[in-house]
Amino acid sequence: MKITNKLLISIVSAISFSAYSNDINDAKVCFYELENFSGESFCAYEGESQSPINSDFDNEIKSISIPPGMVITLYDGIDFSGIEKKLKNDVNLKDIKSFGLYNKINSYRIDPAVCFYTEDKFQGDSMCLAASQHIDLYSDTEGFANSERIILPIRNDSIKSIKVPIGMMTTIYKNDNFNAPFFELTENINLEKLKTLAMDNQLTSLKVSEKKGLHCNQKCIILEKHEINLPESFGEYWHDSRLVNKQVILSFNSRGGGGNDEYQINLKNGPEISILKNEITFSDYNMITKFSFNRIDNLDNLSFILQIEKDVVKVQYIQTLDDQLIDLSPITSFKWQKMIDDIPTLTIQNKNTDKPLILNKSIITADTGDQNWEKRDIGNISQIICAFTPFLNLYNYIVQGTCRQLDGIIFSADQYFNSNTKGKTLHIAGKSRPLKPSSLTEKSTDRRHENKMILTYIDNVNNNQSLSLPAVAKACMVSIHSLLSTRQTRQVRPQCIDWTLEIMTDFTLLFGGSLRTWNTEYFGRIIQSIITTGSTGVAVENTEAEKRLSEAVKKTVMSQSIDSAISQIKSAFDYAQLNYLSYSLFYSSDDTPSHVEQLPLGIYELLLASFVYKPTLPTIIEHSEPVEQHELAFEIEVLPSLFPEDAKLSDTEIEHAQTLRRKISETIAQWGQQYQGTHTNDDVDEEIDSGVNANLSKLLHAGHIVTGIIHRRLVINRPGEIYVVVKLRGEIIAIVLADRFNNRDEVELVASATLPDYVLSPHNEGTVRGAGTAAVYELARYLQQQGAKTLFSEVISQPSARVKQKVGFTFKSEF
Repeated sequence: MKITNKLLISIVSAISFSAYSNDINDAKVCFYELENFSGESFCAYEGESQSPINSDFDNEIKSISIPPGMVITLYDGIDFSGIEKKLKNDVNLKDIKSFGLYNKINSYRIDPAVCFYTEDKFQGDSMCLAASQHIDLYSDTEGFANSERIILPIRNDSIKSIKVPIGMMTTIYKNDNFNAPFFELTENINLEKLKTLAMDNQLTSLKVSEKKGLHCNQKCIILEKHEINLPESFGEYWHDSRLVNKQVILSFNSRGGGGNDEYQINLKNGPEISILKNEITFSDYNMITKFSFNRIDNLDNLSFILQIEKDVVKVQYIQTLDDQLIDLSPITSFKWQKMIDDIPTLTIQNKNTDKPLILNKSIITADTGDQNWEKRDIGNISQIICAFTPFLNLYNYIVQGTCRQLDGIIFSADQYFNSNTKGKTLHIAGKSRPLKPSSLTEKSTDRRHENKMILTYIDNVNNNQSLSLPAVAKACMVSIHSLLSTRQTRQVRPQCIDWTLEIMTDFTLLFGGSLRTWNTEYFGRIIQSIITTGSTGVAVENTEAEKRLSEAVKKTVMSQSIDSAISQIKSAFDYAQLNYLSYSLFYSSDDTPSHVEQLPLGIYELLLASFVYKPTLPTIIEHSEPVEQHELAFEIEVLPSLFPEDAKLSDTEIEHAQTLRRKISETIAQWGQQYQGTHTNDDVDEEIDSGVNANLSKLLHAGHIVTGIIHRRLVINRPGEIYVVVKLRGEIIAIVLADRFNNRDEVELVASATLPDYVLSPHNEGTVRGAGTAAVYELARYLQQQGAKTLFSEVISQPSARVKQKVGFTFKSEF
């Protein structure tokens, strides 16, 4: 903003332009019958065109006044044909003759232009700028936007409203020489909204451009709606098959904490992100599955990353303050129901009519999908958070400098494709370049060091297999990550996965509507019927699914021994039942297995590099109250099943391990017998009594299954398994099982069993609590010492519920 004492206003110059009459301060192009801009005239405004030209003049146009910033094209033929001449300045008879257009102007087209007004609601004096035009109202010395006039059409610091035609964009600057602060506009704006931006009567420098590619990508003001045409924004790279993942980064200003923000981000035929004051919601296209998160009160930027991979879209938000991380969401995947004839478009709608939405920056990137997962700089908390997200390089754009991954952003396509693309991201569009690495610290919060498992992934793509998929992964002895689309995997996919998953999925589809048919005995009966007769032997509505199930079972038993196949399938079904019962008990839900199968699947992870071990005191129920026992301590032992290359134990250590394994087996067998009883089986249906008896039945059944799983695992004794045994006063009271699944970095919590008395009668006198938590703490410390990166567990999520992003180690029921 500058004082306008530099304006060239004089009596001489005013007289020299008197021929324009009142047109000088009105942004319109005028055609005169006489030279020197006199005689009869007609005028036209920005974006207008005419063919044939006004007949009253009979082509005898001898002068044309063209305000600074406007552009007109003249044609000697009708319908905008023939010789053409583009003009940006006033022209007189001499000029028109030199163009060869005297008495030959038959049509004209005035370029669309952004118009600036000295009064509210597009009133008062005005000036318009066409695309590629710019003006500095304070210090422009180049004839005012390439015009030969010497008087400004409007004064500095006088603009109160702006009209922006479709397809155009303007950048408005508060200071001269196009210096910040600035904003980009693609919509009309009045005085009231300019005031909220502190830009009313403050504008000095102006630029205008066409909306092309990724337009309005810095300080973009959204009053109602802003659209990003993805194919146009990505250009030639949208259909480049080498670039598997395509990302859009949107970073919004959350001034004053953003408590009144209300806007939506929608991918056409895809997921929607909704921000309503203190809540952020991710939802699928049909608005059926929703995940709600708390919006942090104290922040200045709320950013979103959307990654598109064929028909899957992954979204994540990142909340920051002073360029430092405050909170980030799990990466959540959705199906994209894109249509062939539709143009993929991201639409941002501002629902708050009183407050402009500021899109600080938008950036377009892509990568080949070859992520460098081994490159994890985890020297401090900020680095650890970077290691959590697959969007490593993109994260640096938002929390600038924190991840120190500047070498991962490549700005040249030739350089990108002619080098190793592993772990690299190609910058395609957007003007924001990352800052140089700086020494940033984690913004301190009261929750950052609570040793919580953090929800890092929500898979809503494989949502018809939320029971079957994790069950099959464990039965086939692979990590769930290898079956989800959230990460690149370097593991070879075992053959058992496909047929086991097909059998599990179709069985649940056919018989998961009731616990009368979805149980171990009925499952075994159906499998046996298919093996002996070739069919299920049951009348079902979905005959196609029954056919698939029968074919899968028959194919399986033909390719391997019957006993081996049946054992594999039953093991998977046990894991599925355990997952179902865990969900049912955790949510106090009576949802059927077929319903739970369709729910989203989440992954909780504990970052071991940031884990701080804390001893857990036993808590014992005394006189109906939990009392911490400071004079007692849990006795905890870790028993790993070592890989051959790691098995370097002494004879004493081997003997001790064998003794402990036998003790675990004996204990699990005893607990399994105790859990045997009236548990949920084929004698129990939907009519089961609610309340205590129902929960007791589920606990008994779950305890029976989990002890059976641990018992079978002990018999198999495969490398990578880790058992944690918790004793109190010499008695085993908890056993936790984890598995590396051939991955030394990522370890999964598989099962947890507790002394049945404590599970079935949790409030009885003498019941001990905290053993499971103590076991996982010791497991985390052991894995940390072994160099593992994360300890994780999957969980089935209820839709349309607020997401619990951080949980303690007891978030899964202990059986």
